Amino acid sequence: MKRLILLVLCVVILSGCAISHNPDNLYVYFIDVGQGDSSVLFLPGGDVMVIDAGETSEVGSLISFLNAKGVSEIDVLVATHPHSDHIGGMTELLSNYKVSQIYMPKVSHDTLVYQNFLKSIIELNIPVDQAKGGVSIFPEDSLVNATFFAPNSSKYEEINNYSAVLKVSYKDVSFLFTADAEQLSEYEMLSKGYDLNADVLKVAHHGSKTSSTKEFIDSVSPKYAVISADGISYSHPHKETLKRLEDTIIIKTYETGNISFETDGLYLKRR
Repeated sequence: MKRLILLVLCVVILSGCAISHNPDNLYVYFIDVGQGDSSVLFLPGGDVMVIDAGETSEVGSLISFLNAKGVSEIDVLVATHPHSDHIGGMTELLSNYKVSQIYMPKVSHDTLVYQNFLKSIIELNIPVDQAKGGVSIFPEDSLVNATFFAPNSSKYEEINNYSAVLKVSYKDVSFLFTADAEQLSEYEMLSKGYDLNADVLKVAHHGSKTSSTKEFIDSVSPKYAVISADGISYSHPHKETLKRLEDTIIIKTYETGNISFETDGLYLKRR
C-alpha cells in the first residue's frame, strides 16, 4: 500500500512539472549541449518548437529536458543548417517524438549524420518547408510571430551562411536565433532592412569572431546575449566577440547550464 501511495505521489509530482508553464506565456530555453546549439520554445497556447539538437553525443541532454517537461510532440522543428553540432541529434529526436513540421534551408551536406536525418524525414513522411529570408512559420493572426531573416541567397561558399536565422516575437518581446550565420549573412540581413531588434540574441557561431559584427549587434541591440558553447573548442567565445557584446548581459551555457526565459509579451524575466 505504501509503495502504491509513493507511486501516485511521483505521478502527481511529475505531472505538475509537465504542466508548470502558464499557457499564456512564452518560454524559451537554451539547452546546454556543449559545443553546439539547441533551443526549446513553449509557445502561448501549447505548441512546442525546437531549434537545432546539438551533436549526436549530446542529444541526451535535450531529450532528458523534453521528457521532464512532459513533451510528446514537437510541432515545429527547425534544422538551421547541416553541421553536426546543430543537427546531429535530429534523427534521435524523430525517433522519440512525433514531429509535425520541419523547416530547413535548401542546402545539402555529404555527411552520414545529415544523410541519416534526411532518411528519417522521408521514412516518417514529415512535411518540410524551406527556411529562407521572409518566410513566416505561423499565420498573421497567430499570437506569436516567427519569421526567418536568413538565408537570403542560394549560393554561399561557406555552409554557415546558409544558417536559418529566426526571429520569434510575442507582443513586445523578441528573441533572435542566429545559428552559425557569419558576417556575409549579417550584412545581407542589414541590407534587407529586417527589423533585427530583439531583447535576447542567441549569439551566432558560438561566439566566433567570424560573426557578430558591430553593425549587426548595434541593429539587434539586445539586453541579453546567450552563447552556446563548451568554452574550450575553437577558443569559443572569442574575445573580440565578447568585446562587441560588452553592453549586454552575456550568459554562457558552459557556465550556467540550461538558460531559460519567460515572457507574457510585455515583460521579460530570466527564470
